[in-house]
Amino acid sequence: MSFSTARRDIEQRLTDNWATTVIAYDNVDFDPPPNQYWVRLRIFEDTANRINIGTPGVHRIAGSIIVELFGPLNQGTQTIRSYADTISEIFRDQQFNGITCREAIPTNVGETGGWYKYDVSIPFFYDGRYST
Repeated sequence: MSFSTARRDIEQRLTDNWATTVIAYDNVDFDPPPNQYWVRLRIFEDTANRINIGTPGVHRIAGSIIVELFGPLNQGTQTIRSYADTISEIFRDQQFNGITCREAIPTNVGETGGWYKYDVSIPFFYDGRYST
């Protein structure tokens, strides 16, 4: 699996399973809807290791899926926490298209940039082949 394939598959999983708000994707024009909830998907590949025991030419990429949830200020936290639960369920301990996700970690970020924000971080990994 390649970086671009993994990113595409993660984006597709969110698109297929989240219709509650609009989604902002990396390097795509986006204007946050005023006074409405919305999410932004960010994907980071953090480490890469060769896995050579018994499977030459294989590497493992590990990273984090970060779904940033934004909501209007002064609306309480019930809705945004509920959204964080749903996002967690979409990725928590899921395996799809060669990607393995781990436990989701919600974080209350609080007020930022005129929005109330929660982040949900999901560690993941996938294996790919390289030329030997």
